[in-house]
Amino acid sequence: PGIIEGLRAKANGAGLLLLANMSSQGNLATGEYTEQALRWAKEYDDFVCGFIGMKKLDASMLTFTPGVQLEAAGDELGQQYRTPETVIAAGTDVPIVGRGIYKAQDPRAAAELYRKRCWEAYKTKAESS
Repeated sequence: PGIIEGLRAKANGAGLLLLANMSSQGNLATGEYTEQALRWAKEYDDFVCGFIGMKKLDASMLTFTPGVQLEAAGDELGQQYRTPETVIAAGTDVPIVGRGIYKAQDPRAAAELYRKRCWEAYKTKAESS
């Protein structure tokens, strides 16, 4: 809480995302840690605006989800990738794509493909709601 309070004091109107859980295999951001992040977010809801996490934890806050690739898979570092469709169905507001774009032969084309896949997933989710 001291770090949250210190950041809030210097934020000048910016908000904070708390790391709630991660996409890497064997990470420690699970269970009680995730529950504590949720409690802190509610306690500091004037500053915390959301989470970096694998699923929607609170409907009133944003969720940013890392580990998004075009195909669900894992890698040699234990990263567990999920597709745009999977993370959007799980409630993410903002899919985070890293290697799928910056390691692509044509990063601009890859970014456009991710944009299209995400947009279609958002539309599908909205139509089914």
